[in-house]
Amino acid sequence: MLPYAQRLKQNSRELRSHMTDAEQKLWYRLRRKQINGWQFYRQKPLGPYIVDFYCPSAGLVVELDGGQHLEPQHHAADQQRDAYLVWGCVCCVLITGRCCWRWMRWLM
Repeated sequence: MLPYAQRLKQNSRELRSHMTDAEQKLWYRLRRKQINGWQFYRQKPLGPYIVDFYCPSAGLVVELDGGQHLEPQHHAADQQRDAYLVWGCVCCVLITGRCCWRWMRWLM
């Protein structure tokens, strides 16, 4: 597992208690090892980032993002995060909140 900045721990706890509706819906499908017995963590600090969902055994991060991430400044930050995760041998999958709501039954 990638090391993380200790200062992010409290932020990740707060994010877990204030999840969006789409994050809650996806978490309902990821939690309790429902997918092939894989353990997912939500709002997990990895390095200097907090990722939405992380499965260490699969080396997978799932980011559930809204439309603001299509804006240039957010897109650049997402690319920087993805480059860090790839450096740490972690694959990052981006799912938009809208896609989560529309296609949940096909995502899982």
